[in-house]
Amino acid sequence: MMLRERIENALWGAFVGDALGMPSHWYYTDDELKRDFPDGIRGYQAPPHPHPSSFLVGARYQPDTDSATTLSRPYDILQEHARFYRTSYSHFGFTTDAREQAHGNAAAGESKRYHYHHGLEAGENTLGADLLRLLMRSVTQHGGYSQTGFLSDFIGFMTTPGAIPDPYRETYLRKWF
Repeated sequence: MMLRERIENALWGAFVGDALGMPSHWYYTDDELKRDFPDGIRGYQAPPHPHPSSFLVGARYQPDTDSATTLSRPYDILQEHARFYRTSYSHFGFTTDAREQAHGNAAAGESKRYHYHHGLEAGENTLGADLLRLLMRSVTQHGGYSQTGFLSDFIGFMTTPGAIPDPYRETYLRKWF
């Protein structure tokens, strides 16, 4: 019972911590954090807009759509969030010419610097926590970890329209697909 409680508490901690930390993700200076969160994070909050240093707009996702189509393999992991990305299959309608952010990457003008988790509500989890939840479901459903089972669940989840409210797709996910 003690092991079960530890696992349960660790998972709750992961989900709560993810939701609490979400609005402050990818701030590159203390000054930016203090400006947007003058009292710190004291509860669940929605991500602020604009994000001072976001380069979500213009991130790249360039899957080989021809090969994926030939192999009947799904590739659209962005769904309704594709507008933020430079893809090989959708229209990008932003310009990214501002470079005054601390990270030095090309970014959209301030009014178009959408937070990486734009649209999430206070207390919602990011895709990272959603993937942990997916793994837990997969382990339960398959009676333990099954690489084939999890990959099938993972690909299905990532390519199901409307399944992921979080617009940010980490680089490792974009490269894997």
